[in-house]
This record gives sequence, structure tokens and C-alpha cells, in this order.
Amino acid sequence: MILQACIDESASRTTSPGGFFVLAGLIASREQWAALSVKWDEALKESPTLEYFKLSEALAMKYQFDPSRGWIEEERDKSVGKLARITRDHALAGYSVIVPRDDYNEFVRAFVKTKALRDPYFFCFYQIVDAISESRDWLGGSQTLMYIFDENGAVSRRAIDYWHDLRSKLSWRQPASIGEVPIHEDEKKFLPLQAADLWVGLVRALQDEIAKPGTVGIRQKWLDIFDGMPVNERMYSRERLMELGATLVVQTALKRSG
Repeated sequence: MILQACIDESASRTTSPGGFFVLAGLIASREQWAALSVKWDEALKESPTLEYFKLSEALAMKYQFDPSRGWIEEERDKSVGKLARITRDHALAGYSVIVPRDDYNEFVRAFVKTKALRDPYFFCFYQIVDAISESRDWLGGSQTLMYIFDENGAVSRRAIDYWHDLRSKLSWRQPASIGEVPIHEDEKKFLPLQAADLWVGLVRALQDEIAKPGTVGIRQKWLDIFDGMPVNERMYSRERLMELGATLVVQTALKRSG
């Protein structure tokens, strides 16, 4: 059996104070994703039809969800809810890494010169690979593990470099346990990536709701559909990032003195 982790990123708008970097994914066997793709394609073809799904377009009622295509909010809510249930029925588990943007910039990015650590998504990538690796025993530790990113995503362009950098530095686990080199697919053709888009958008929406109550509404109901699915969430608080920044400063000082 081949396990495939479909991963996507989401970030709060840079014009907004606060906000989050989020990297999240769903894992299933290749056969389960194939079954999802059949159901997903059927749902897209229901009237009003969709050529593809993106949560941001659904929330904004634009592009594929534009009213000129026959969409109203009630139909949008039903469609997204159905896609969420299809995802829940086929995914084995969900993963997410959530990093407050301002705190990462203040306590990590401001104190390190290493290019990788200045990129919050490298940190997120490291954490999500670690989380998936930790769960391989119950997922099937001897199985092939693949990572799949949208070819047009911001992280996908760097994921292969992230993976090679991470694998070269592993001491905490056998390098083979982290799986295969990431690959890229077109999310408009590889439908499980549309499910990953839905998942990461809902994960970030929940954090926005915690930070600013009253902003999520229907998104919380969609997220509730995933109740009961195993989820490994890594949320980095201001305090944890402060500790990380201090550790990195000490490590840098020790290297210089050595």
C-alpha cells in the first residue's frame, strides 16, 4: 500500500495585524484517494457545476462560485459541506502546523541568519513531516510514504529543497522514515489536493476565529464535519516561539565561541 500525504499552505493576509502561517495536510492510501476523486468529481458536476474547488473562492462567492454561475450562499454551503463529508469519509488522518506570524518574525526570524529558519514554511514543513513520521506505526510503518503538493503553491516550489535539507540533518530518526521526495501535481486535475485546500483553509479559519471571535460562522460548521478524524495539530504559541528563539541565539553563540 502507498500512503499519500496531500499538503497545502494558507496564510492570513499580510495587510492584517496578527495572522498565521499554516501548513496542513491529509493522508490516505492511494486507493482511498482514488475513491475520493470519483466522489469529488461527481459532486463538482452537480448543478451549479464547478470546474474545480478552492475554499477562498467559495467564501468570497467569486470565480467558480460567482452568482453568475448560478450560485447562492445556501447552495454554496451545501456544496462545501458535501465535499467536507467526502473528505472525512476517505482521509485516514489530518495534520496541521500553525505559527503566529508576528511572533515568528519577532522571536525567530529576527535572530537567525540561516536562510531555512528565516522561512516560516521550512519550520512548518519540518514539523509536519515529523508529525506524519510519528504516526507511521499505526498508518503502516513499512508502507511507501509520498508527499504531494500543488505545483502552483508557494511551498511546493521549495518543498524538495526543504526535504533534502531535512533528510541530510536527521539524527532523531532513520532518514527513510520520512518518506519519498515530495512531488507536485496540478490541483485542478489531482482532486485530493482540492480536499487539502479545504482542510488547510478550515484549520486557519479556526485560528482566525480564536483570535477574533465572530469571524468564522459557517466555516466552523464545515470544520465540525471532521470531528472524530484523527488529527495531529502543532500550534506554536508566543511562549514556545520565544523559547525557540532563545535556544537558537544560544546555539549560534556557542558555535561562534567554538
